[in-house]
Amino acid sequence: MLYKSLQPLDENRQHIVSGVRSIISTQPAPRAAELQQALKTSGLSFFHLPMIQIQTVSLTQNIIETFHRLHTFQHLIFTSRNGVDSFFKLWQQTGKTFPDSIKIAVIGKGTAETVVQNAHRVDYIQPGNTSRDFARYLKEEVIQSGEKVLLALGNLAPDFLQDQLSPKAQVERINVYQTLPVKDYDRKTMEKVFQNQYGLLVFSSPSAFYNFYAIYQQEKANAPLRIVSIGEITTNAILNTTKAMVLTAKKPGTAGLAQEIIKYFHLKN
Repeated sequence: MLYKSLQPLDENRQHIVSGVRSIISTQPAPRAAELQQALKTSGLSFFHLPMIQIQTVSLTQNIIETFHRLHTFQHLIFTSRNGVDSFFKLWQQTGKTFPDSIKIAVIGKGTAETVVQNAHRVDYIQPGNTSRDFARYLKEEVIQSGEKVLLALGNLAPDFLQDQLSPKAQVERINVYQTLPVKDYDRKTMEKVFQNQYGLLVFSSPSAFYNFYAIYQQEKANAPLRIVSIGEITTNAILNTTKAMVLTAKKPGTAGLAQEIIKYFHLKN
């Protein structure tokens, strides 16, 4: 599903005409740096205002026991680069050899690249753009009836995939990282939003938006929000919370965000 803004784009593009050609990314530092690199020739001003931080969980007994049984699973599924990095950080602490028999499936090119960076192969990459596409692909093309599937997720990830796959497979979930709100933020950059002196805000997760919006409400701000979202889950979270102009990336990851930004500012691709 593609989302349209709740305010006409032409009205919001008045800020482009008046010279406010800037991006404020609320992503964690590595993702923000990647987006900034993708837009390096755009001429846009880029500001970083992280709203969340990612932390790998401790190696609990539950995770150790799951790792001990990893060879019994047919599929290991990742939905984010954070999940990949945290899973393999925890795995390395065990000193175990990763089983060759398990197949790895991921959503998005960036997630696949992170698996490879951790010295492992990717067997399946989602061909679609959403979690719904991913679930359908896994059910129709990847998972056989009765197979065992392990999901490596963050603590705030919804149960959507587990619910979708459970009728066909034996699905287990482990949370390998947690998402924490950023308490100390760059007040000067936040003021650009409060004073409506910015082009677009970038959000890559519902949790980043919720933390931002809590500050926005606390400050009793009323400046219009112009947002580019990484996907439908984040867009739903935003539109279920407040009225805003929201552009939703049609492709996952940094590439999709960059494309929406380029179109919004009428830039050459």
